Amino acid sequence: MAKKMMHILPLEAYTSQKWFDIEQEKIFSNTWAYAGLQEDITQPGQYITVQAGLNNIFIIMDDKGNLRAFHNICQHRGTQLIRAVGQTQKVLTCPYHDWTYDLQGNLITVPSEAEEFKNIDKSCHGLKPASVGIWRGMLFVHPAHNATPVEEWFSKIQPHLGPHNVDELVEYEDARTSYEIKANWKIVVENYIDVYHLSHLHSGTLNMYNHAKAEFGFIGPHYAFYEPLSEEYAKDIEKNSPMPLIMDKDQAGAYVPMLFPGIGLAESESSWATFIITPLAPDLTRVENRVKVKNTSNWEFTKQEWRSASFWKANIKPKYEGDAEQDPIASADFTAEDIYACEQQQKSFKSPYFEIGPSGKKGEGPVREHQQVVLDFIAGKYGSTSGDNKGTKPKQSKAVNSVDATASIELEGNSHIVDIPANISVLQAAKSSGLKPPFSCQAGVCGKCKAKLNKGKVHMNNPAALTDKQIADGYILTCQAQALTKQLDITYE
Repeated sequence: MAKKMMHILPLEAYTSQKWFDIEQEKIFSNTWAYAGLQEDITQPGQYITVQAGLNNIFIIMDDKGNLRAFHNICQHRGTQLIRAVGQTQKVLTCPYHDWTYDLQGNLITVPSEAEEFKNIDKSCHGLKPASVGIWRGMLFVHPAHNATPVEEWFSKIQPHLGPHNVDELVEYEDARTSYEIKANWKIVVENYIDVYHLSHLHSGTLNMYNHAKAEFGFIGPHYAFYEPLSEEYAKDIEKNSPMPLIMDKDQAGAYVPMLFPGIGLAESESSWATFIITPLAPDLTRVENRVKVKNTSNWEFTKQEWRSASFWKANIKPKYEGDAEQDPIASADFTAEDIYACEQQQKSFKSPYFEIGPSGKKGEGPVREHQQVVLDFIAGKYGSTSGDNKGTKPKQSKAVNSVDATASIELEGNSHIVDIPANISVLQAAKSSGLKPPFSCQAGVCGKCKAKLNKGKVHMNNPAALTDKQIADGYILTCQAQALTKQLDITYE
């Protein structure tokens, strides 16, 4: 039976624990992760924790006012050192055995040191540092020490963001939300970047923007999006805006990028917001929103709400009529509409009758492109953002020069002689020769192209789908294998 696909990715990428674990290791443990807003840490001893893939990391301000990031692991037995959000005075103490560290991460106190650890060198047991950075008013962490600077990671997308001066805005704390969506994180991202659905699912809830004139596309792994105001909304934007404007009316519109992986921004004429996507399980995702607005009086917000009330009453409508409390599509709430669509899609994946349909050429193009970014990132095509190059790597990462080779390939009981040019994978060569070997993702993560190498040697760029035992037993991923010897003998089992 042919493997079910979601255009570029296999369906199992949205349902299996194996894929989830690979993404946690290869993507979320190897990129910059959003941790909070800059104003979350303003005093010495203040700290916040964040999960960055497989790593729990905390940011703390030391006694000199410097931000530092450390892996939240006591260097004695590995117990989590601190929890959630808080403030300490001068030290960090592990609750298990009271090993104590200063705010620079140095181990300074070990209880019963003379009796239990007579020759311990405390200078060798400090906390493991991570990287911390500030960009666009947000705090970010990276599991690697001395990672590529966060501003460099986002440098190419920067010119495509909104003209907002985030530092001049203030948080609207009542709008802070956190909720779970019963869907894979990529479904949530794909919904966010699906331009085709804006005029349909949100026909009554996002009609203040002109979707037909949207400008969008990927810049590296990051997605940029802008759409102008609708004509009716724009003609009296000072009156129609739900809150005081935070940009010049000539620049007004929706700037809605999706930064990789899963860092959404909603930058509009009257608010600036984060939309942070965190994978919790193959079919469960947490979304956290924080909103910033103009730094002005409550009275100004009240007046603006009164002025704009008639516009919003006339223009915001549910897609379908019904019980708003029971039916998200009748809620006139675009977030509820999105959650419903994502969760219903995830449910359908369990059906043996599920089959993905055609993908829209333009409006759904970003969905396909994001799937390709995921594949490419897992395969290492974006390189590492770990400046010290100590991040997660494929099992075989040393650069090698492959050679021209001839392979005897046994497929479905028949033997074939295939020429394999240097720097071409076994799979590519087999396909070019007219064979039809099994394959799916071609990124080394699905394992469908696995075969037994009976003779010769190959190099694999990313054998993620193979266990160490399978590699030891002579199995290869033909999509990743390039010849190192002139003769190969391969059997597809």
